[in-house]
Amino acid sequence: MIQALGLPGDLLLLIDPAAGDLDASMAAVRTAQGKDMTVVLLVGTSGAGLRETLAETDVLITVPHERTSRVLEAQLLVLHALCDAVDVQLMGDQE
Repeated sequence: MIQALGLPGDLLLLIDPAAGDLDASMAAVRTAQGKDMTVVLLVGTSGAGLRETLAETDVLITVPHERTSRVLEAQLLVLHALCDAVDVQLMGDQE
């Protein structure tokens, strides 16, 4: 999908709470980088091994916990914060 739909300047947000298939995640990151896309990885502790595949402009957000349910809770909070930041960028501060 990244190869077919990704465009230069797009952003790939890869969310992987349990780092199930690191090879597939690495392939997705490399494909996105090959298309000049920015990559944001939101992973649990076991996904920190993806750090080596990231470019200087990419972002790795690691939730340091082994329990998947706790990682998911923290990732949900991070996603809400990211959505809020995008809203502020697009709409300005509404308060």
